[in-house]
Amino acid sequence: MSGYISEMRKLVGRRTIIQCAASIICVDPEGRVLLGRRTDNHLWGYAGGSVEIDEKIEDCARRELWEEMGLTAEELELFDINSGPEVHYVYPNGDEVSNVEIIYLCRRYHGELRRQEEEIEELRFFRREEIRLEEISPPIRPVLRKLLETESVFAPVRGIHHISMKCDTAEALEKAKDFYLNLLGCTVVREWPEGIMIDTGRGMLEIFSNGPGIPQKGALRHIAFAAEDVDAVAEKVRQAGYTVFIDPKDIVVNSRPEFHARMAFCYGPLGEEIEFFREQ
Repeated sequence: MSGYISEMRKLVGRRTIIQCAASIICVDPEGRVLLGRRTDNHLWGYAGGSVEIDEKIEDCARRELWEEMGLTAEELELFDINSGPEVHYVYPNGDEVSNVEIIYLCRRYHGELRRQEEEIEELRFFRREEIRLEEISPPIRPVLRKLLETESVFAPVRGIHHISMKCDTAEALEKAKDFYLNLLGCTVVREWPEGIMIDTGRGMLEIFSNGPGIPQKGALRHIAFAAEDVDAVAEKVRQAGYTVFIDPKDIVVNSRPEFHARMAFCYGPLGEEIEFFREQ
């Protein structure tokens, strides 16, 4: 029990209190969900707990993941807010709460799994089809239900990372930069001698100046999909019969600032070039 909640219980006993909590659901590159079996009700749940006074929500979520499961979150993605009568809960010891819970997804984390023995009996990664809602702790069942219904959580790619275009002269590149940066108000992510990466606000645009053959092939260079596990996605499309013409590899872009990534390329069903891309 957190310090704040413990102090509140001294004042109100078992009576219902509003409990503000922050939680993290870790999803590994295979799309498996990390859950821990609780010691109080012997049901499964993700890492989470009550926010202390003046503690930031994100800091609370990161702290709970470290304390309960031994992992350090690198990136957080807001997933859900869990509240209402469905998550009103009475703990096995009789303490009653009305929960307001902020939940994050975390796909990038590091550390070795280590359970908090007084709260967690067992830690395990679950595949989507292995999760049974009746085995999930009651107040977080709405969150797990939403998670299981959200296809993008389990997809091997996570949307388009950037669109790559080409032009054939330095002058054309400068014209493109003027259009996107000055006219449309986009911003520069990085530059290198033959090109630029531009942030459009809802995705990125990459433009190269070394692209002859535009009248024959058009301005589109390739489509880049963000992927948590570039190697796994490349192998998946290879097994499906598509040609991977650049095998997964690490790259360093000599830009300002220097940029590290892992990438692979395949041909799509219409002959389009597709890149699977992960920033390092």
